[in-house]
Amino acid sequence: MRADVIGLNLVGDDAASDERHYAALAAQAASIDLQTRRFELARIDVRSSGAAHMPYPVHRCFTQAQDAIAAEMAAEWGADRVIDGGGGDNVFFASRTVAILADCLATRGPNRSFWDAARVLGDLGQAGIWTLAWRAAHRAWFRSPAPRQAPAIDFLSDAARAIVRDTPAHSWFLPPPGILPGRAAHVALLVPAQNLVEAVNALAPQHAVSPLVSQPVVEACLRIPSWHWLAPGRDRAVARRAFEPDLPAAIVSRRSKGTPTGFVATIFDRHRPVIRDMLLGGRLAALGLIDTGKLAEALSLPGPVRGLRFVRMMELVDAEAWAAAQG
Repeated sequence: MRADVIGLNLVGDDAASDERHYAALAAQAASIDLQTRRFELARIDVRSSGAAHMPYPVHRCFTQAQDAIAAEMAAEWGADRVIDGGGGDNVFFASRTVAILADCLATRGPNRSFWDAARVLGDLGQAGIWTLAWRAAHRAWFRSPAPRQAPAIDFLSDAARAIVRDTPAHSWFLPPPGILPGRAAHVALLVPAQNLVEAVNALAPQHAVSPLVSQPVVEACLRIPSWHWLAPGRDRAVARRAFEPDLPAAIVSRRSKGTPTGFVATIFDRHRPVIRDMLLGGRLAALGLIDTGKLAEALSLPGPVRGLRFVRMMELVDAEAWAAAQG
């Protein structure tokens, strides 16, 4: 059955979020119309939670802008589905972990495939090939295959940190016996992608679809040996090869990646007084879950945001907005 498709590309004020060149190439290759819109700060309400109807805060406030624009465009064009590519990095194993080399070494030994993969990983990660080989051997035979995922505990109180420390790990971080470390790392990478599946707004006028995190795609990707996801100058190599006949070379071979982080930084900067009131005088603080002293210090730093600590604070903003919506 043929479907009419219209592309939507959202652009921010920083270079990292400007994907217009690649979006145009993809639209031309797919022979579809492409609409370009800008992220608009006026569409963001940091006090509002898109996950208010959910049992936990899985939505990020910056998505209010993209969701609103997508819904408006869908209504304008008569579309009944909003399809995105969310979760692709997770499903296509966009990870530069030595666990990939450990899989190859444990199953095939130090053969050509192993050294080819080591050279690729060294190029992508700027590490020496012999260092990677030693780490791969240690990872393959002298360490548990379970990935070590550091919890996001920045700005949490000591009591909250203790809760995190004593809480059992997500079952997907606990591989059964016989699982290779790279495969275990791939499964663990799927945990954050679950938000796309679970954060469904039942009241949205159009049905949202994230096909890359659908079960058939995930299961197919998990069957692929982990080192096949690497190729010279490329990660996500299997997906690149699969779409190579249908996409321009500039897209298949690109090594950069767009991100909305700049827009999130603008949200943080513009709403800093509101964010300060929310976090220092809200539910999380009242429950003793956050370190208000550290947050007050971080929020009082003058000038534009530096580093990525603001991302953690925005996650707390999302959690606070969700908690306030629970009544």
